[in-house]
Amino acid sequence: MKKVPCPECGVNVRRDQLARHRAMAHAMAGDRKGRRALLLAGSAIVLVVLLAWVAIRLSQNTGDSGTEAGPPPDHTAVAVQFNTEDGWTIHGTYYRGNDSQPLIILVHGIGEDRTAYGSLVPELRNIGYNVLAYDSRGFGQSTLKNGSYRDWKSFTNQDYQGITNDLYSAKYYALSNFISAPRVAVIGASIGANEALVFAAQTNATDNKALVLLSPGENFHGIESAPALETLNREGVAAHIFFGGSDGDAAAPAAFITALHGSYNGSKTLDLLSGPRHGTQVLTDPPYRARILDFLADALSA
Repeated sequence: MKKVPCPECGVNVRRDQLARHRAMAHAMAGDRKGRRALLLAGSAIVLVVLLAWVAIRLSQNTGDSGTEAGPPPDHTAVAVQFNTEDGWTIHGTYYRGNDSQPLIILVHGIGEDRTAYGSLVPELRNIGYNVLAYDSRGFGQSTLKNGSYRDWKSFTNQDYQGITNDLYSAKYYALSNFISAPRVAVIGASIGANEALVFAAQTNATDNKALVLLSPGENFHGIESAPALETLNREGVAAHIFFGGSDGDAAAPAAFITALHGSYNGSKTLDLLSGPRHGTQVLTDPPYRARILDFLADALSA
């Protein structure tokens, strides 16, 4: 039978096979072309989506996403750590103030850490004071002694006896590594108040200008307040002392704080809130914080 050329490809095929040839050869080729076209289109879509995602990520990283940026980092708040003579690694935060302003050291109570002073810290900073808040041994981040883990929940009274070493090391570290005026105030709460009193009595340093004692107790884990105050009287140390607390506090009774205040021979202030607030809890009262700031202003300017 006579052969004729295929209109699509020009191949000579028998006339009676031409329709079959065109259906099989060129229809399959068309399908393959269609599949290739679909595959290319799909790849193009994936590429467009990928490029869009990259663009969004880049805009987020460069701040062009339209979302509000967070507050800038506080470069005047410096994370610090220092060691005590008896092997504890103490962690804290030093807030740089005005170089001509005094140093304020904050000592928290049991079960707290350096964040316990809350709103008082920014108020101290607004004045320009240099402030060191630290975690006492066994609290917060200060849980390593000679490389081994310890925390306050396992402390005995003997363990607490060394806690004033933290305050010695804190003062030495701050004055050695940062610039401030040669005047120091210590604010202590609960057992921290007793620590501050014992520290002042044992160091007998003329640069310890002021103590703010919030809920000092008679005896917190063997750290006694009255004997320390007697030492201050005997040595004639002229620290100004703020005796604070509340009239409903069973752990640091108002009657005891009042008697402690009465027995001190130096410059002093007594300020008791109503209600059962203990230690740093008195700082939740804004007028009370304001009176502490006024006391510091007077004591540190003398």
